[in-house]
Amino acid sequence: MVAFLTISFSCLQLRFLMLADNQFSGHIEEFPVVNDLELLDLSNNMIKGPVPSSFQFQNISSLSLFGNLFDGTFHLQKIQSLSKLKRLDLSYNNLSINTTNLSSNFDGFPQLVILNLASCNMYEFPYLGDQSSLLTLDLSNNHIGGDIPSWIWETGRGYLNLSFNLLTGLEKPHFVAIVEYLDLQSNKLLRPVLLFSIITSPNSSDSVIFLGNNQLTGVIPTSICNAFLIRVLDLSFNNLSGSIPSCLINKSFVSEVLNLRGNKISGVIPDQFPSKCSLETFDVSNNNLGGKVPKSLINCKNLEVLNVGNNNLDGRFPCMLPLKLHILVLRSNKFHGDLRCRRSWPNLQILYISSNNFSGNVSLLNFSSLRGIMLQESYTWNAFTGSIPNSLGELTELGSLDLSENKLTGRIPEDITKLFLSILNVSYNYNELT
Repeated sequence: MVAFLTISFSCLQLRFLMLADNQFSGHIEEFPVVNDLELLDLSNNMIKGPVPSSFQFQNISSLSLFGNLFDGTFHLQKIQSLSKLKRLDLSYNNLSINTTNLSSNFDGFPQLVILNLASCNMYEFPYLGDQSSLLTLDLSNNHIGGDIPSWIWETGRGYLNLSFNLLTGLEKPHFVAIVEYLDLQSNKLLRPVLLFSIITSPNSSDSVIFLGNNQLTGVIPTSICNAFLIRVLDLSFNNLSGSIPSCLINKSFVSEVLNLRGNKISGVIPDQFPSKCSLETFDVSNNNLGGKVPKSLINCKNLEVLNVGNNNLDGRFPCMLPLKLHILVLRSNKFHGDLRCRRSWPNLQILYISSNNFSGNVSLLNFSSLRGIMLQESYTWNAFTGSIPNSLGELTELGSLDLSENKLTGRIPEDITKLFLSILNVSYNYNELT
C-alpha cells in the first residue's frame, strides 16, 4: 500500500491525485518532491505517522488529509512557501498544530480560501489577520481559550466554526466608530461589542457561524440590529445572559437556524416574527425564558424544529404553529389547559410535552391527524384524564410512548399493543389502568 502511494507521488507530470474514502493504511515514506502536483486528497483513510516533509509541492492548490491517523507535530509555518495553496484540511487526525512564528509580518504566506484545523490539539489561534480571501475557517474541537481575536472578523467568512473550545470572551474590535457609537466605557461591555462586529462585517451576508460549546459570557447586544443577514447562528451552550434582542426576530437577522440553547437568557421571546420569516429551526431551550410562545411564529411557514423546552413559559398549547413542523418540544415549562386544536401537523415526528400542567381528557388531541409521528411521544408529568384513545393505534411508525404520571383510567387499547414500540410507559396513573 505504501509502495503504491510512493510510486503515485513519483509519477512525472502527475497533477491530481484523489484517493479519499478508501482503507489505505500504514506510513507514507519520504519521496522526491513532485512540483507538478496541484491537488492531493487522502482524506478518510487510515494513514498514520507524521506528515511527510516531502509534501512541499510548489504548485499545490489543495491539500486534504482529513480523517486519518497522522500524528506528531505539524508546524503551520511549513506552508509558507506554498504560494499557490488555497485549501488546507488537516482536521480529525492525531496531529498537534504548532502555530509559533506566525505573525503579521509573515511575508509570503499563501492566501487561503479554506482552512480546516478541527480537532488538531491547538491551544491558541494561528495569526491569520492578512487572510483577506479566507471564506471557510474551522478551528472547532480544540483547546483554544481566552478571547476571540478581533482580526477574525475583519474579513467576512462564509463559514466560521469555533465551537467546542474554551473561549471566554471577545477582544475589543478595531472598529473605533462602532465603539464610539455604542458609548462603551466599562470592561463589562466590551464583550458584546465583538459579537456586534462579528456579524456586521461587510462580507458576512449569508454566513454560517458556530460559536457553541464555549464559555462565552455577557449579553447579546441590541446593536446587533444593524447587522447583515446570517443564515445560521449557533451560540448554544455558553454562559450568555440578558434577553433576546428583538432585532434577532423582527429583522430576520438569522434566516434559517437560530440556536441559543443552553445559556442563561431571560425575559420573553419577542412576539415580532415578520410576515416573511424564513426560519427553519428555532431553539431557545434550557434557558430562563418566561411568557408565552409568540403567536407571530405562524409567519414562519418553513419552521420544522421548535424547541422551547426547559424554560418558564406558560399559556395554552400553541395551536397556531406552522404546519411543516417535524419536531416540537414544549417539555418542562408551565403550559396548561387541554390539547384541543383545530389544525394538525402531518409531518410531526417528535413531540415532547412532558412536565407541564396540561389537563383535560387526553382524547381531545386528535392523534389520528398526527400520522407522521414516528420517534417519540411524551406526555408525562401532566394531569390528563380519561382513557387512552384508540386513535393512538393509528400511529403505525411510533417508536415510543410515555403517558406516565397522569390521571388516566380504563384499559390500554388493543391497537397500541400491536405497535412496534421500544418503550411503553403508563406507570403512575389510576389503578383502573390495566
